[in-house]
Amino acid sequence: MLYRHAPAGLATTVGVALLLGAAVYGRVPTATVLAWLSILLLIIAGRYGLLRRYRSAPDAESNSVSWSRRYVHTAAITGLAWGVGGSVFASLSSGEHRTLVLLIVAAMSACAIAYLASVLRAYVGYVLGVALPLLGWFVFESEMPVFVLALLTCAFVAAMCLAARRLNGLRSEEHTSELQ
Repeated sequence: MLYRHAPAGLATTVGVALLLGAAVYGRVPTATVLAWLSILLLIIAGRYGLLRRYRSAPDAESNSVSWSRRYVHTAAITGLAWGVGGSVFASLSSGEHRTLVLLIVAAMSACAIAYLASVLRAYVGYVLGVALPLLGWFVFESEMPVFVLALLTCAFVAAMCLAARRLNGLRSEEHTSELQ
């Protein structure tokens, strides 16, 4: 199930990354934007390669634990790239551009539920990868509103993990009923 949704998730990631890069272009050093986009695109290329290897592997179904583990790790790495990029871009931006960066990163975390919730560990790894760099940035900021953002981020992550758990349960129930 996890690899079935991978192409749409990877395409969404590339599209939103390009939009975020365009949104911060001119407000964040160009080298920083290009470095982040390059790193993220390399990660996505690696995940696409993993998808192709999975689809051509004769033992993919019988070795599902190993393939799932690989997918979980690459999802967490992708989340970390989003979290680091979001933290850097937000710290170098101000006002509505900072808000836009944080909203885009939050939206990516919410949308990832649709693609990753079938293996709950993949979603949790992804969203923690996104959230931890942001929380680190929030903690080191001295402004009170940023501290409030840190608390809201924790609440958001908890809510998203609960939503992913619920969706995972619904998909499991659906799969069980299909087998009966």
